[in-house]
Amino acid sequence: MPNLDKVILGTAQLTRKYGAERLNTGQPSFTNPSIVLDRSFELGITSLDTAPVYGDAELAISNHCNLNSIAIQTKWSFGNEPAIVQLESSMRRLNSPSIWSYLLHTSVLHAGNGLVEELRTLESALYDGRLEKFGFSVYSLDELDAILELGLKNGVIQLPFNPLMKGLLESRQVEQLVDLGFEIQVRSVFMQGMLTAKSKLRNSHNLPSIELARLAVNALSLDLEVSANALLVDYAARSKHSPHVVVGVSSHAELDLLVPVMPIADADVVMELDRALAKIELSEYEANPTNWSTSRN
Repeated sequence: MPNLDKVILGTAQLTRKYGAERLNTGQPSFTNPSIVLDRSFELGITSLDTAPVYGDAELAISNHCNLNSIAIQTKWSFGNEPAIVQLESSMRRLNSPSIWSYLLHTSVLHAGNGLVEELRTLESALYDGRLEKFGFSVYSLDELDAILELGLKNGVIQLPFNPLMKGLLESRQVEQLVDLGFEIQVRSVFMQGMLTAKSKLRNSHNLPSIELARLAVNALSLDLEVSANALLVDYAARSKHSPHVVVGVSSHAELDLLVPVMPIADADVVMELDRALAKIELSEYEANPTNWSTSRN
């Protein structure tokens, strides 16, 4: 069974289409987010990752969850209202007196000198118990360097990771942040559904490396008799620094795919996936998530 105690349920898809499943407009295929939330709790997932920009996700969580037993992580964007005001707005929508983790959703590189003052205001929320920790959602090594320069400790770093995107997690900068007490979370484990798709990617001629990786992941999942979803979550959970894994789903059935019928072989998962994808390298185009959303059948 994958390490579901390390899984954080991403809620970007809870009330809207997202990523590789996204259409130009429209709502997700299910009509009741509570079904997804209920199933996640049944599976033992007790942490949620959300944000004000995820449609009505914060309100959906508030309307359904007993937040006394759920750890909520939400996000803020630099340049809108002050960070502390955004935090208070999220707490009202979530109907929660406190937030487990609060991440900057804007690139640190775009925040500029005003970021230090914003983080100082958030420290007041740490002291009075409204907030347990804060951190950053990042995409690049430059952002990690900028975070190190802030001189912070005991925060959260969330970054992309899967068998094709390992550079940030395995970087010297992340090693330094771990030494400073930062918790590591990984996202894009499925590449927004690209690596777990059962049919050929629509624009496979533009995404040849991702298409090859999709085939390799699905072939190995058949060999091990587990879903591709469970395989990739297990791979991420066993990776360097043993991170928490943020997983987004579009239905309760996709949550069930995280639970294999048979246990996954111990250390073979990392070794087999790395071997299967060793010669596959993403192009600059393929490495950009904005190019994924139109590439699913």
